[in-house]
Amino acid sequence: MPPRRGVANGNKSLWLALLPVCLKRPPHGFTMAFLPLVPVPQEVHRFLHMPPSTPAPLPAMRVDKWLWAVRLCKTRQQATDACRLQRVRIAGEPVKPSRLVKAGETIEVRQEDLTRTVRVKQPIGQRVGAKLVPESMEDLTPAAEIEAAARRREERRLNTVTFEHGRPEKRDRRVLEAFLEKMRSESE
Repeated sequence: MPPRRGVANGNKSLWLALLPVCLKRPPHGFTMAFLPLVPVPQEVHRFLHMPPSTPAPLPAMRVDKWLWAVRLCKTRQQATDACRLQRVRIAGEPVKPSRLVKAGETIEVRQEDLTRTVRVKQPIGQRVGAKLVPESMEDLTPAAEIEAAARRREERRLNTVTFEHGRPEKRDRRVLEAFLEKMRSESE
């Protein structure tokens, strides 16, 4: 008997295992029979046993679902809220979360410090891994805008006063007020 899987006698085809098949017998209902082992071409075996790498493209998809699927928003709710707050625009017009996007459309998404401009390549509905995002969208955001947003984030981080134990205590507040008073007197 040939092996269940693998190469048989140097032959490049793979063998299928015995498959149960229902045969109809009119007086008694159904009975089980087994198919003999048969060679299967390599292309068919790959097709049957490999999961798809990316979801199949759809003709159109809701904009909130697409923003979530291509990882522009962390959650679907955030994508919906961004649409409702008019932070998402297609062709310069604010859109509702239910608006359908098609391949080739350009979308502007205003995030904290940055306005991302992306072009839809595939309107997908399932969230994909970060490595597969370029298959579904093309980022058109200018590099200068990305650098400016990074500078603004860094400035905000450096200009924020943090206290190790939460809210400033009375002593911390006095030190801060003394410093600010000194700065005001020097500037006059």
